[in-house]
Amino acid sequence: MRMHLMTALVLASSCSAAFAQTQALRDSTPATVGGVEAVCTGASAEARANPKWRAYPVRLEFSGARGQFLGDETVTVKGNGIDVSVSCQGPWLLLKLPAGRYDVSADVADAGHKDIELRAPARIAVSFPMAGGKATTRAPAPRRELAATRDLNRKTLQVPNPVVHHPELKDEYSALDKQYRAQISATETLRQTYSGQRDTHDALNRELQDWSPAKDQQFQNQKNAYLLKETPYEEQARQHQQQHADYQARLTRYETELRTAK
Repeated sequence: MRMHLMTALVLASSCSAAFAQTQALRDSTPATVGGVEAVCTGASAEARANPKWRAYPVRLEFSGARGQFLGDETVTVKGNGIDVSVSCQGPWLLLKLPAGRYDVSADVADAGHKDIELRAPARIAVSFPMAGGKATTRAPAPRRELAATRDLNRKTLQVPNPVVHHPELKDEYSALDKQYRAQISATETLRQTYSGQRDTHDALNRELQDWSPAKDQQFQNQKNAYLLKETPYEEQARQHQQQHADYQARLTRYETELRTAK
């Protein structure tokens, strides 16, 4: 009986010590846990864009259904002489771990448990597809829209002026305004070029339509008349060739008679 009681006390003490080793991390505040620097962050777009986090070779990103960020996770990392456990309320856990292999176990509230084999440096997405997220959601990226409408026939450009409400955007607005006006000018040039090509096409189309069967018959008649004129010429050429042959024969007879007379 005494032995069982001592064993229970030892197990309770071990569990208490294990739970005591889990250190809660403050949002976006680096802390050293068991010789490892860790940061819990990513709850906002500004936090995720912080360039300081690039110095951390290991990043664990916790997400649920449809990529929604999750938070409230407890993560334990073991390997290469390291054994640390931290809790984080944000979706990103950053760790400065030496290069090597580590065993990671993660428990996310209302999502479940996962065991991961990690080889630092690494960026790992820890996904729980059946979880809807609890702590944070994916923040949309900031957008700046500049609406522009134009009427090429009236050659007008209507651009809302954000400088009235945001004076700090004056330079950016001016650059965008110049860019839009340059695009409008280029589009107008293309429209004029297309208009010229369309006029040429219409002229060719009209010429093709004017090529009627009557004109085709007229062309055939002109061709036949030319052939009729060509036929007498060919006959004259044959008569000339015959006269030339007769002349050659008489010349031959004359040369023969001349040699006989000598």
